[in-house]
Amino acid sequence: MDRRLDQLRFSLEEQKSEAIAVSFTPNIRYLTNFSGSNALFFIMANELHFVTDDTYEEQIKDELYPLPNMKIHITRDPWIYLVEKKVLKGVEGISFEADTMPYSEAVEIRNKIRPVKFKPADNLVSRFTQPKDSDELEFLKKALELTNNVYEYMLGFIQVGMSEIEVAIEIAHQCRLQGSEGDPQDIIVVSGNRCAQVNGNPSEKKIKKL
Repeated sequence: MDRRLDQLRFSLEEQKSEAIAVSFTPNIRYLTNFSGSNALFFIMANELHFVTDDTYEEQIKDELYPLPNMKIHITRDPWIYLVEKKVLKGVEGISFEADTMPYSEAVEIRNKIRPVKFKPADNLVSRFTQPKDSDELEFLKKALELTNNVYEYMLGFIQVGMSEIEVAIEIAHQCRLQGSEGDPQDIIVVSGNRCAQVNGNPSEKKIKKL
């Protein structure tokens, strides 16, 4: 984890900012191990601030990496909170993930933290997620093994007369039995004349023999 944070902190000088705000949940999980859907991870040269609401107060006790110099804040309005608690004292510019944050949200935040500059930056975190370390490679290996196991099982499970939804439910069930935490994306099951729908949702359509 220290390597990932060091890479981001090194980019502070490049961005000409005193802080980086990470709000895209996959990137927050990459950096902190938090799997919830609402958080802000605030990275400065010598300290870290993790902000979420009271919904996740117990969850963070189990999930968060014990990162050095990290303070945890529980609030429903993270940016007003950071201003009021003077966390932004001495900060002139904050870089944020422009490729994942809607423009309207960025404008709203900018208005809350003035005169601090809220500076858009592309690929703040994602450029560091592409090279994989040994732990990440091991996770990928396990995910591939899980996928192969479920695929082999489903080849023997699917029968004529089953609905696409029944097949999708069984895929999700088998993934969980194999150790998956959840569906990484919507499960796609289409058959017959629906096969042209590359991203089609499973339906009540029955599977027929060709």
